[in-house]
Amino acid sequence: MAREILIVSSDSDEKKRLKILFNVTDLDICECSNHKEALDLVKKQQFSLVIISPFEERNHGLNLKKKIQLQKPETEVILLNNFKNIRSSEDILRHGATDYIIDLEDLRRFLIHMNHPAKPTELEEAGLQGLKEFFFNLTDLLLSILEIDDKYFSGNNHTVMKLARKIAKKMELDREVVDAVTLGSLLRDLGKIGLDQDLLNEKRELTEDEFSIIKEHSQTSLKLLKRLNLPWRVDQVILHHHEAYDGSGYPYGLKGREISIGARILAVVDSYVAMTTDRPYRKAMNRNSAVEDIQHKTGTRYDPEVVEIFLQIIQEDWKRNAEKKERLLVVEDEQFMQALIKLHMVNEGFEVITAENGAAAIKRIKEQKPDLIISDVMMPLMDGLTLCRVIAKDRALKDIPILLISADNNPENRVHGLKLGAIDYITKPFDLEELSLKINTILKRDKRIRKQPDATKGIIGRLEEMPLPEIVQILNLGLKTARVKIHYEPEGAQGTVYFSRGEINFVSTEKCEGEDAFLEMLKWNQGSFKIRHGIQPPSVNISKSTMGLLMDGMKIIDEENRGLAVETSS
Repeated sequence: MAREILIVSSDSDEKKRLKILFNVTDLDICECSNHKEALDLVKKQQFSLVIISPFEERNHGLNLKKKIQLQKPETEVILLNNFKNIRSSEDILRHGATDYIIDLEDLRRFLIHMNHPAKPTELEEAGLQGLKEFFFNLTDLLLSILEIDDKYFSGNNHTVMKLARKIAKKMELDREVVDAVTLGSLLRDLGKIGLDQDLLNEKRELTEDEFSIIKEHSQTSLKLLKRLNLPWRVDQVILHHHEAYDGSGYPYGLKGREISIGARILAVVDSYVAMTTDRPYRKAMNRNSAVEDIQHKTGTRYDPEVVEIFLQIIQEDWKRNAEKKERLLVVEDEQFMQALIKLHMVNEGFEVITAENGAAAIKRIKEQKPDLIISDVMMPLMDGLTLCRVIAKDRALKDIPILLISADNNPENRVHGLKLGAIDYITKPFDLEELSLKINTILKRDKRIRKQPDATKGIIGRLEEMPLPEIVQILNLGLKTARVKIHYEPEGAQGTVYFSRGEINFVSTEKCEGEDAFLEMLKWNQGSFKIRHGIQPPSVNISKSTMGLLMDGMKIIDEENRGLAVETSS
């Protein structure tokens, strides 16, 4: 199949914006300005995708779409809708969106189209990877635009995707599994689009029947995606992400390793993001409370190994963000570029404020001092270079780093900007991921990151809430390789239990080892524990199966308790 794309738009800025969006390897982009040129090109050349930007009258675009589909039925045609036909563009841009959206049906068709690239033998592996990343990023962008009006869920898809992908990579899962987790986390709640939005935003407690309707969204998501025939196993990730590790979830009551690893990852991340986000019926939890809730439900609702990695990832994110989100000021007179940068950086976890020129920027800086300024050079009223001069002279502001962006790639202007105090100078067009990387590098270099104790490496808890027999069953169920350290507070005793693929093979306390040590630790009912996954035992001193060892130990304890009860009664 041909990989040429045709962009039809009478607006030169619109064409520029769409070309930036499709600026990836192995996609040839053509453009034209009206429907006559488009029909002539389609007649002469084979396009795999035609994107029609809005004209003055929407019917104009619809008629062109119909004519192209009649002429070339195999060509996918997508019609973009202008926000101006819905509400003021100012209202939308304030939420960080670009100024166009895409129909849900066209989104589905687009996903189908992007899933059928040219044969792998015709592309280098690097090109395929680039196309796949483009597919994920564009899916992320389109879904973000679809949910931009939702004050409760806007941006959640990206946040969940980013965190789930980090966990999957840190667990060193196969690339296909990482891809499935990435795409599944983006599309997991697509089925909610068909639900009554008033029901989703209901502030009262839902009835059992109403909650049953919402619980069907996973199956609905799969129905919407059925025709895609995606190469990644996203079906299980989407369908099972509300299953619980102990079997108490839905829709099928799966437990342990019956649940795919992707769904187990998504269950933790989805819950954390939901808890730390405002909902119609409650305010968001603070992040510490959310983490405590997840730790408390480890082994029941969540996979302990996934939670351990999740805690490490969260710790790393907290170090970067310190006490608050870092604030960026984007100074850009081109609205589409301003909105594109804002949407991307909001999804990267930053707070973003904007200004149209240097004069407006000075006012915004005094109202809300940013951690970094991203400023265009050529702007009306006050350009970016003058903004650098003004900030450099103000003792209260001169510590704010400035990143200049410009369509002018003249080396002299670059040197001039750096001499005026800019930390870096990037020429347009630029890759948004590159911009994000530079921003993070600048902020890490110019800001001391708060050091925190390494308290989250491992799962910690209380024996009063999760005794050793329960810990053993959880790790055995998941076939985990782990080390469990226990501190028995009444006597100040300590003991260690090692698991290899769910089987206990080494136990020790300060007094003894092997089965005697395990029997002693079974009696400990007060104190703390810490589970670290992936740690191999130093040797083997247990020969019995884990469940046999546990049953024998519990039987001995029961007999001792009965004997003690008889002595007490006599």
